[in-house]
Amino acid sequence: MNKIYQLIKEKKIDIVGDIHGEFDALISLMKHLGYDQDGYHPENRKLLFNGDFCDRGPDSVKTILKIKELCDNNCAYAILGNHEMNLLMGDSKTGSGWYFSDIRESEHDKDFEPYYKANEKEKEVIFNFLNQLPLIIESPDYIFVHAAYDEQSFSFLRNLRFEQGQIKSIENNIFSKLLLNKFKNASEFSITKEADFNLARLLSLTEYVLEKELKDSGILQEYEKIASKYEKELVNRRVKPPFFDIIATYNAFHQINNPFRIVCSGTEKKSKDTFYASGKWRFVERDKWWEHTQTDKPIIIGHYWRKKNLTRKYSEDVFHNIEFNQWFGVNNNVFCVDYSVGKRFVDRLLNREFSSDLAALQLPQEALCFENGEKFDTFRKPLKKNKKNNYHKKNHLMMT
Repeated sequence: MNKIYQLIKEKKIDIVGDIHGEFDALISLMKHLGYDQDGYHPENRKLLFNGDFCDRGPDSVKTILKIKELCDNNCAYAILGNHEMNLLMGDSKTGSGWYFSDIRESEHDKDFEPYYKANEKEKEVIFNFLNQLPLIIESPDYIFVHAAYDEQSFSFLRNLRFEQGQIKSIENNIFSKLLLNKFKNASEFSITKEADFNLARLLSLTEYVLEKELKDSGILQEYEKIASKYEKELVNRRVKPPFFDIIATYNAFHQINNPFRIVCSGTEKKSKDTFYASGKWRFVERDKWWEHTQTDKPIIIGHYWRKKNLTRKYSEDVFHNIEFNQWFGVNNNVFCVDYSVGKRFVDRLLNREFSSDLAALQLPQEALCFENGEKFDTFRKPLKKNKKNNYHKKNHLMMT
């Protein structure tokens, strides 16, 4: 059974953007959307949480457990974002000290205090809940994914199966060729029984395969040498390091050859220069996949730090000249519902009013509702001439 890709029939849905542990914002938004505290709506609408429930905010535990309660009540659906994927992989990042004790004492994580820390029982419940959620949900009229629509990744994940003691994909595409044979030879990470065919194991298996490719090519050793030598410099915001091409190569390889990462954190490419974001200097930048990818069905995403207040600038802004309530992309059918509540920790540090609001996109009316009760219609500008979808031909690194 494939739990990664889920089909639903509902059409009256409210898609909630990235929450990042801002529990109070979620409760306020639900109230303005017309839901009671248990998640029931008088018009039988349902919530759909579009990933990044946790990290950076004051109460990721309460937020995730609330989403679990709503899903258990059959009032909501949920898909994973990159922050939940990191949790399942045991990959601690800045802002995840509520779950990972190893990062709580780091200099960067202190910026997010105070926050509630999960106990061991809560960790177990949260892990098991996240491990059974899909990465992609498709309704009759829309596709919901946290970060990116990618035809090859979607095809691979949609058709992934466990049959006759091994992982298979019904459709033979680029990722089938890159990954499936290598899955069979992954020693202790291999999946040989149905019970182990879950997202956490698949993520570990894929990372193992890619890391082995990098090791065999010598890229891993060069990367580790530079990363170790400049460990402190790579997180020191005050001093900009030189551009390390080996770090860019390593990071880009891991990203664009991993279908799980692509849908959860988007496609990436080498940046022209180093830039600082989320606690470290970076050498790859987000690719605006919607500018060269076509799909007939509208796609709802989060992840990309959209701004309701267009006067406030963030690093790595991918929505230049796009209004906060505007659809975008080659076919004008992509919409981002992440309105940057993950930045509220900065507002708390500076003791200022919140500069962002949690939002939901209401379907089928395609209207925005914010946690303060403000509502806006969304709109599309006239289409420009379509561009050919040639992302894979140009950007996949193609393992050998």
